[in-house]
Amino acid sequence: MIALSLLIITIGFLVLLSRALVKLTNPTLSKPRKSIDSALLFMSLVGHLGILLSQSLFPHFDYHVQLDPFEAQYTPISFKHVPSFIVFYALNLIASFFVWTRGKQLPPLTFTLAICSMIYWTIICIPWTIQFFNHSDPQENYNPASGWIFMLAPISFILFNTSVFISLIKNPDSNRVHHQYQNKFLNYLNNKLIASQKTSTWILIFFFPFLLLILCILMLFGQYPDSLIKVFTDTTTWTLSQKSHPPFLDHQGHYLCTVAACGSPQIVKPQRIGLRHGHPIIVNRQLSIANAFENLIETQFPKVHRIIRRNYDKYGYPLSKKITTRFGANLTYLLMKPLEWFFLVFIYLFSPKPEELIHKQYGNPS
Repeated sequence: MIALSLLIITIGFLVLLSRALVKLTNPTLSKPRKSIDSALLFMSLVGHLGILLSQSLFPHFDYHVQLDPFEAQYTPISFKHVPSFIVFYALNLIASFFVWTRGKQLPPLTFTLAICSMIYWTIICIPWTIQFFNHSDPQENYNPASGWIFMLAPISFILFNTSVFISLIKNPDSNRVHHQYQNKFLNYLNNKLIASQKTSTWILIFFFPFLLLILCILMLFGQYPDSLIKVFTDTTTWTLSQKSHPPFLDHQGHYLCTVAACGSPQIVKPQRIGLRHGHPIIVNRQLSIANAFENLIETQFPKVHRIIRRNYDKYGYPLSKKITTRFGANLTYLLMKPLEWFFLVFIYLFSPKPEELIHKQYGNPS
């Protein structure tokens, strides 16, 4: 009920804000056109709100981070390639504002490049929407309907940009603004566009060169030519994802040793993939020793085990959730070394077959 009330209040606020902005930026528009523009602006504001909500409601991490699926999610947008995504988002934001407020009153060259930017973003929003069709997680409770908050942004942008395009087609304005650019080449192109009445042809001509120019600039800042594809595919658990992720953190296991086993291979020395409660985990000797120690304590000293387990669940699990980097996993592994040696000595003192007990921990998955 509270969520529904907040949703209604938010929608009402966006409606009022849209009408106020339309009156402020276009005070001379007719009443029907003001209503249409208010609806268009409302859709755009919903898109921006969708971006904020989708990134703030749930913590998101890249595919290589081991996480607890009940506390966080893997990001549907690759952080490594997100600068390309943001650049095209910013270009669309600027372009759509000027096209929406001034239309073909813009200088022809500016108008043409703005339309190209809006088309780029509309195309990007299609795979962005598809990304949320499916999401595989251990809770197995995701469906597209529950992901409406994520789809809100791309669908709103598609609707807004499409509506602007339709409005421009239905209301052609042949007036040309004779803007003079300081750059001689840009000025030459602008004069050519002024002399021509075929705006759509010029949009087609500029479409790929302008896109290539943007991608080249992004490459200078460390992005890749195919970053706009990898921003969706270099992810995990989503529709277009092509990456795998480390085993999820387990609520019932050796939290710190499990996290430590996912550190740098040359340091933590992983041995194999094991099974814990039906989920695959990375197993190294430290984790096997810790689990063997717990089994021994549980069998021979059950009361002591309950006390240790209760306190470890209380403090160990919250601590393990803060370890989200490979450096943190490596450090945890090194700090756990003294305990590992203590566990090993204890196992050799009280187990008749210590190495067999250690080796049989976390049977290999079939």
